[in-house]
Amino acid sequence: MKTVVKSTLVAALLVVGTASFAQGNKGGQEHKGENKKAQMELMISELGLSADQEEKVKIIFKEEQEARKSERIPKSEMEKLSDEDRRIAIAEQKLKMAESEKAMNERLGEVLNEDQMEKFMTLKKQKIEKRKEFRKEKNGA
Repeated sequence: MKTVVKSTLVAALLVVGTASFAQGNKGGQEHKGENKKAQMELMISELGLSADQEEKVKIIFKEEQEARKSERIPKSEMEKLSDEDRRIAIAEQKLKMAESEKAMNERLGEVLNEDQMEKFMTLKKQKIEKRKEFRKEKNGA
C-alpha cells in the first residue's frame, strides 16, 4: 500500500513538473493552454482511455489545477515576507501540493485500470527525468 501511495505521489509531482517545464519552455501565456491540451491528448492516446475515462480524467485535472491556483501565494505577497517566513510559506505550499497530488492520484486510481495507472506513472517518471536533464543543461551543469 505504501508503495502505491509513494508511486502516485511521484506521478503527481511529475504532472506538476511536466506542466511547469512545458510552460517555462514555451514562454508566453498563449502556449500554456496549447501545452496542456497536447499533454492531455498524449495521455489519452498513450493510456488508451475510453471516452468515459477521458471525461473523468479531464475533470480531475481541472479541479486539481483550480485547487493549486487557490493555494498559490501571489509573488507580490511572498516578496513582503521575511526570508524565514518565506521559507515556511514555501514549505507549507509544497506540503499542500503533495497532499493535493496524492488525493488526485487516488482519484485517478479509481478511474484508470491497473495497467493504465502503471503506464501513467511510467510516463510521469520519464517527464521528471527530462525536466532534470533540461535543468542541468539550462544551468550549465
